[in-house]
Amino acid sequence: MAEEARRELETQLQQTIETLVEISLLVHDTTGTQENKEGLIEQMDTLVKEFQRLKEIKCDKQIPIDVIDYIDQGRNPDVYTREFVELLLKQNQFIHGKMDIYTKFQHTLAKNVKETYPEMTEAVDDVLQRTNPA
Repeated sequence: MAEEARRELETQLQQTIETLVEISLLVHDTTGTQENKEGLIEQMDTLVKEFQRLKEIKCDKQIPIDVIDYIDQGRNPDVYTREFVELLLKQNQFIHGKMDIYTKFQHTLAKNVKETYPEMTEAVDDVLQRTNPA
C-alpha cells in the first residue's frame, strides 16, 4: 500500500513538473495574443489543481531539518544517515561500557557487603535479583 502511494506521488510530481515546464515555455515564447494568454491561464489552472492533488496525496513523513539542510547544501542525504548511524553506534558503545562498569561495581560492592556484613546476605541477594537485567 505504501509503495502504491509513493508511486502515485511520484507520478503526480512528474505531471506537476511537466506543467511547470509548459508554463515556462509559454511565458518565454509569449506573443501577447489572446490565445497565448488563454493558454497560460489554462496551464496555471492546471498547476493549481495539481498542487491541490499533491496536497491530498502527500505522505505524512517527518523529515529531520538536518536532512533538508544537507540537501540544501548539495550534499547527499545518505551521508547524513551514515554519519547519524555512526554517531549512534559510538553513543551506544559508550553507554554499554558505562552499564558494564556499573554492573561490575554492583557485583563488587555486593560481594564486599556480604563479606563485611554476613547478616545482610539475603537482602543483598534480593537487591541483586531485582536489579539484574534479564
